Amino acid sequence: MPDLALACSLGVLGAVLVAVVRSPAGRTEATWSVPAAVLVVAVGWVAPAEAVDTLQRLAPTLAFLAAMFVLARVADCAGLFQAVAQRLARAGRRGPDA
Repeated sequence: MPDLALACSLGVLGAVLVAVVRSPAGRTEATWSVPAAVLVVAVGWVAPAEAVDTLQRLAPTLAFLAAMFVLARVADCAGLFQAVAQRLARAGRRGPDA
């Protein structure tokens, strides 16, 4: 990848990271990252074959990450995180000697 293409790709990555952090609630990371990835390939900063090769190599990791997001969402909807937070708050009020 030429230096200009790398710099442009990194600029797009930076813009995506800012957009994800500042995006309104309800928008997923994919809202920003998928169009950015398509843009980077469409303008030729990354070759389509290179993008496909990278996706194939990362597929198991991406599948695991997606599964973790689903599991976290299910746990959140079931109230697990809220229950743990309440127990930790109660334990924190008792102090270390309790």
